[in-house]
Amino acid sequence: MMRQNLTRTWELIWTLAKTDWKVRYSGSRLGYLWAVLKPLLIFATLYTVFSIPFGRGVPMYAAELLIGILFWNYFAEGTSTGMQSLFAKGHILTKVPVSLWTIAAASTLQVTLTFLLNLLVIIPFVAAQPIILRLSGLLLFLGSCVLTAMLILAISLFLAPLFVRYRDLKQLWEVLLTLGFFVTPIIYPPNMTPERLRHVLSFNPMALLIQSARSGILQPSDMSLLPLLTAAGMIGMIFAASIYIFQRTAPTVSEYL
Repeated sequence: MMRQNLTRTWELIWTLAKTDWKVRYSGSRLGYLWAVLKPLLIFATLYTVFSIPFGRGVPMYAAELLIGILFWNYFAEGTSTGMQSLFAKGHILTKVPVSLWTIAAASTLQVTLTFLLNLLVIIPFVAAQPIILRLSGLLLFLGSCVLTAMLILAISLFLAPLFVRYRDLKQLWEVLLTLGFFVTPIIYPPNMTPERLRHVLSFNPMALLIQSARSGILQPSDMSLLPLLTAAGMIGMIFAASIYIFQRTAPTVSEYL
């Protein structure tokens, strides 16, 4: 019985994610190609502006910048979409008995599908570098991807019930994401972080995940598990807190849909 319930839950999550993913690109002439073009256009813009002030002395600046952009866009888009997921599916929740957490999970999965397509653009950049990929490095990169997905889901579970009640969260979260983009070493190397902000990086799971992803792919001979393990500990605590808050706030969601 439990196995059947898990199978049905997964089928529901997959169906919702797949449907939303198809709808997202429907009506667009370029369709799914935008999943690759969008990060490349963002990369081209940021590289043109910041490669001279921040790229000097960084041998693989282009590849590091691209990885940072892909992971941050994944996080930003995933949390923004997840935050609005319950409200967006209000027409379903008021008619069909659905576990609210499956809506947030489907939202995370939908954005993850786009992220997986995004990762294709890394291949030519990595191939152009004088490095030899290692299985341990690829596993470190994969671990960074999985933990980023878990962080997105955790924040979505926390924000989604609150957004149904407080719609101003969207604007506030956009401001926080913009701030987070510049606080996180994406367009500049970590050693250029202002001294007064360096302690913030140790409490920034996205900075640690991006650092792990970069080292796994670009510096496999000099990588460390410490950033990934530190991020895993943080995300575990965030996830536990999000589940606790979700269980307390989810029962009132239907009152505001």
